[in-house]
Amino acid sequence: MIMPPAMGAAIRCITSEVAELQTREGQDTYRRRKAIVEPPNAWIQQVVRFRQFSLTGYVHV
Repeated sequence: MIMPPAMGAAIRCITSEVAELQTREGQDTYRRRKAIVEPPNAWIQQVVRFRQFSLTGYVHV
């Protein structure tokens, strides 16, 4: 099966992210992100009930 170039780039990106999270430094970074970024996202989802973005019509998203 032949993959489009964008699909190959996405797979490489995911693979590098997984490899980074295997390191101690990557785990520490992700742990900090969880404490800083996730509470506002949860607040937006629960209180405002805003669960997805509509990107209809945007060509370069």
